[in-house]
Amino acid sequence: MRRAAWLLLVALVLVRCGTLSVALEQPPTPDPRIDALATRVAALESQVSPLPEPTSVPPDTSWGSLAYVQGGDIWVRALPEGEEQRLTTDGRNRAPRWSPSGAWIAFTKDDDVWLMRADATSARRVPDSFGASWSPTADRLAYLSRTQSGAWLIEAEALGNTGSSGRGRVVFVDQPGAVAGGEIDQVLWRPDGGAIALTVQRWQPDLSTGSDEYSSSYNGIWTIVIDDEPQAAERFAADQPTDQGLLLADWTPDTEGLLFWYAADLDTDAAKPTLRLLTFADGATRAVADVAFESPAMRSIARTTVVVTSGARRSLWEAQQLRLVDPYSDQASLLTDDQTIAFAPRCSPDGASIAYVAQPRDADFGQRRIWISTLTDPPQVRQLTNDPAFRDEHPRWSADASVLMFARLTPEGRASIWMIGADGGQPWEIIDELTPAPNWNGDAGLIAWDELLDWWVGPPGE
Repeated sequence: MRRAAWLLLVALVLVRCGTLSVALEQPPTPDPRIDALATRVAALESQVSPLPEPTSVPPDTSWGSLAYVQGGDIWVRALPEGEEQRLTTDGRNRAPRWSPSGAWIAFTKDDDVWLMRADATSARRVPDSFGASWSPTADRLAYLSRTQSGAWLIEAEALGNTGSSGRGRVVFVDQPGAVAGGEIDQVLWRPDGGAIALTVQRWQPDLSTGSDEYSSSYNGIWTIVIDDEPQAAERFAADQPTDQGLLLADWTPDTEGLLFWYAADLDTDAAKPTLRLLTFADGATRAVADVAFESPAMRSIARTTVVVTSGARRSLWEAQQLRLVDPYSDQASLLTDDQTIAFAPRCSPDGASIAYVAQPRDADFGQRRIWISTLTDPPQVRQLTNDPAFRDEHPRWSADASVLMFARLTPEGRASIWMIGADGGQPWEIIDELTPAPNWNGDAGLIAWDELLDWWVGPPGE
């Protein structure tokens, strides 16, 4: 009897275990609420655009080096991913300028020109100097004197001379030994590095006022061929000298002439500053185009291409258009329309395209963006940047034209440096802050970004 009861109990346990096992293996009953939620999530995901992928940088890429101002000091960084290096420590520096080889940097400390190697060694002040400018082709620095009406040249072998005699050699002095005063305000290298152009002004006592005041007696343009024995030649003398003098814009693409302004044209915001052409062959001058500003940021010359920012007034508060001009003829064509404020053109290394800044007419400065246009007929235009959190300016091409560098400014006044592929894509930040940051309004809307940065894209010809 006990045996039978035991067997019955075991049988019942096995049946129950089998029944439980079968219940676990059965699929759960579908819940319609879960299926509805999954459908809703899938619909929402389909409406969200994926973020653009950051532009990838090939591991063997080199885009030269950037010199920039942060906290009033000069810093450098090899691009794209080098470490930031601080070269000065006193907070009194601005306007860094790379030498063609990338080995040297000229900069301004207070009001003096200084030189130093890119590793911060051999730093020295250049005595009695201003207006320094590197040759485009070699490590030679031309500069002007504060106390003499002349130009000096520091050759490569003298760049590291830290002694008081390291001024270099004089290549031009206007009227040596003359009693009357004079000054040179500008030096401009020829693109091949073989000559410089200068603006020369002379002064004489203004006898009509019966005071110690002086007035201009001469406005001229000279060129000096840089050789063992420099050769100077007067190229132009104004018929009616003005106290404002002359202002050089650029050499012509064929280097057989110069583009310049009468500085008096730039004396008022209401003026129409007229760019003029000086032709060396006959010494004749002619009007070429109206240009909004005398700043280099408002024009670009590459090979046979001359692009200028043309407007009726010297201000970026009003419409400005980009104009492609032939300085030797009356031929010109507009690249942008009259509903746009377009400026700061920068020709690509091959001269086939330009990058520039544009915003809608009558819009605030916060809507400035970087654009690219081919110099074909008709042009092909593309907008590169479009982030409403930034105002974008100061486009610059890499040597291979694969990327552009540009500056950004927020409404709060934070300035930074970014890069973007020339074909578009997502821009990326390379320098998070430039300080002291520029004023939002600049000079009638134009910011002097060259006071804060300089990009060395590689040795000349590479």
